[in-house]
Amino acid sequence: MKKVLVVGPVPPPYGGIASVMQALLDSHLKKEYHLELFERHCIFPPGYESFLWRHLFRLKRFFNFFKRVFPKKFDLVHIHSDFNGGFPGTVVFMILTRLAGVKLLLHLHGTDWNFWHTSRPWPRRLRNRLAFRIPHSIIVLYGLWKRELLALVPTQNVHVVGNAIEDAPHPLAADVESVKLNLGIKPNDFVVLTVGFLGRRKGALNTLEAIPELVRYNPEIKFVFVGGEEFPGESIPVLDKIRKDHLEDWVRVVGEVSRIKVPNYLACADVFLLPSLQEGMPIAVLEALRAGLPVILSRVGAMPEMIEHLNTGILIEPEKPEDIVKAIKLLMDDPELRTKIAGNGRTLFESQYEIKACVHKISSIYESI
Repeated sequence: MKKVLVVGPVPPPYGGIASVMQALLDSHLKKEYHLELFERHCIFPPGYESFLWRHLFRLKRFFNFFKRVFPKKFDLVHIHSDFNGGFPGTVVFMILTRLAGVKLLLHLHGTDWNFWHTSRPWPRRLRNRLAFRIPHSIIVLYGLWKRELLALVPTQNVHVVGNAIEDAPHPLAADVESVKLNLGIKPNDFVVLTVGFLGRRKGALNTLEAIPELVRYNPEIKFVFVGGEEFPGESIPVLDKIRKDHLEDWVRVVGEVSRIKVPNYLACADVFLLPSLQEGMPIAVLEALRAGLPVILSRVGAMPEMIEHLNTGILIEPEKPEDIVKAIKLLMDDPELRTKIAGNGRTLFESQYEIKACVHKISSIYESI
């Protein structure tokens, strides 16, 4: 049985990478492989707030990691990484893995390629090109990243494995009714739900721009935002605009909730909306497909590869509130289309984004390294 060290975050908090990692660690992979966890969060423990102490904490974590893997204590190290401020640390983990003589699989939970690589200064692009030569294999979430990586490093082994989550039973009716009561949702309300960070990147301001016209079209529409902040203070412009434009009667801001409670909010909704400006493959979209909700998504990140327009969802252009208006009106006026898209989306989830399909692909990759 291969011994695999998995590096990355696990809940709490319930971020995208953490949710995927926890699902994989709890999956049938643990029956095929001896899995161990080296937890790596972007959150520092109490007492490490200063610049100096944060760097000391990082050095200690690198040292503990190297002790854990050297020499050849594992058959494989599987590193999960995003592309925020933590990627330089990922490079250090990769170098330490190779120095320990252990095979390395890098799992990239990528956002927009142009934002992360193409538009960056040449030193950053050079670092990326060199970093992608370190692993023995790389997993990416969708085809665009594979094409771009192979253009940078033609000899690299790049595999496409989308995010995945476990299937889940329908939430309890009492829990759903409790959420509706707390949100003030009435039986005739048409509910549009967004699950994601409350800020510019997830398109919250664009949604607010679309609301006045949609309210004039149907005064019984409601918009529910579930999610906290990606960066401190980013929700302030959103909350200010709600007050300035007098949208309080039609907008509910819930804040961050645990991942296990998200299905209760999905069950209250008629439509799921995520008009992001930049994306990878959001767990929230998979949760909406799992819940059988029709989805409206921006043509960014993995969305155009995941969703077939008007079949498994509706695709809109980012930063275009008028597209949000048209898409919501279309679904509001056509219950048959809502039912069709919702059913096809649920089938898509079962065939491609339920954890069993992901586990099979990752097991094959483990065996190939």
